[in-house]
Amino acid sequence: MPRIRSFARTTAFRLSLLFALLYGSCVAVLLGGVSWSILRYVDGAVRDELNAELDVYRAIYRDLGADGLRSALKRVHDGRSVTGRTLALLDGEGRLVLGSLPVELPAGLERNSVQSVAGNEYLLITGSLADGSLLAIAQGPDGIRGLHRYIQELARYVLPLGLLIAVLLGLVLGKRNSRRVETIARTADEIMAGDLTRRLEISNHHDEIDAVALRLNRILDRLEALMSGMRRFSDNVAHDLRTPLTRMRNRVEVMLLEERTPSEYRTVLVQTSDEAERLIGTFNALLSISRAEAGVQSDHWAPLELGPLACELAEFYDALAEERELTLRCEAGDDDCPPVIGDRHLLAQAIGNLLDNALKFTPRGGSVALSVHMRFGQPTLEVADTGPGIPPKERQRVLERFERLEASRDVPGNGLGLALVRAVAQLHGAQLELDDNRPGLIVRLRFAAE
Repeated sequence: MPRIRSFARTTAFRLSLLFALLYGSCVAVLLGGVSWSILRYVDGAVRDELNAELDVYRAIYRDLGADGLRSALKRVHDGRSVTGRTLALLDGEGRLVLGSLPVELPAGLERNSVQSVAGNEYLLITGSLADGSLLAIAQGPDGIRGLHRYIQELARYVLPLGLLIAVLLGLVLGKRNSRRVETIARTADEIMAGDLTRRLEISNHHDEIDAVALRLNRILDRLEALMSGMRRFSDNVAHDLRTPLTRMRNRVEVMLLEERTPSEYRTVLVQTSDEAERLIGTFNALLSISRAEAGVQSDHWAPLELGPLACELAEFYDALAEERELTLRCEAGDDDCPPVIGDRHLLAQAIGNLLDNALKFTPRGGSVALSVHMRFGQPTLEVADTGPGIPPKERQRVLERFERLEASRDVPGNGLGLALVRAVAQLHGAQLELDDNRPGLIVRLRFAAE
């Protein structure tokens, strides 16, 4: 009983009842329309037959006279005991001469036309003959009304049977969709229990339920990727921040073991300050990435020229390039590149990260080129170096937070530079591409054309 009450509250059951109600209404309207059409057609056909039969008897009277008509009427009347149609010949005063009528002729009867009499139970036609006598032909209820009763009996059985079939079909279809919904609910319970690998089943129906399940699976794929990224991010944060924090603690503990000279204390404080500065830089980078990934647009968004901004940053990093014996060029054609809408501070931070990485990983004697130009109708910023580059299979991974290649473990850094660049690019609707420079790497930012 609880299962029945539970099913009665389901959408499938309610839809099946609604389907049955609509189906029954349609069948009732259809049967009513068909019945009305058939009765109207048969009624018209009977009226035509009565008129035609009256014309035949008039012709017999015209050709054979009164005796010939009486002889014909007698033969026809004797042979129509079960047809439901009766004939009668009356004299000029309305007295019955031959045959019989099931009803009395009403007063004021209109001659030579088919009329309904006796509560629409009979169709009656009367016609006057040349000698003043009256010929009457009546069609009884065994014809039209019998057909009417037959249609009513048919509807009495067809309508309930149709309703029953509609309810059964509705329940079957509803139960099938209900099972699919129950499967989705069970899968959702397993996912909420922590199994993010579970996915909703996709059937071969290609209906709206499959469309919803497909979209939910895409959401789950994205959610699983985000959760995996969060776990990897937490592991990387723990690994990358534990080392400098451990060094700071150990350095302070060693200094506290015994008395030190002021210069030794100063040296340890300077080293601790440098470590703290790097940690603060890491946290600031994380905050910038989170802000960019959240799509938070500050009040500083405005049209800006990429060329002058790139050259300004190249000039700032020129001293670092000379210190590392590298050539840094800036090629910013400001004549054909339209301005882009964005946050100058975030874009400058992203370009600075690209230049810092390029200068950091390019060996001495190499070169770094910063350029701004139009590419495929889009303002494009490129940073190209002659360093070792990044293998194609690793290019997606290095865009994640704290991800660093094994070859770069000895190079100072926190693995957040390209992650920040990607976040800033996404915030500004730009495409981030990593390509070969042969040798080296090209990092390309393609902005949408305004």
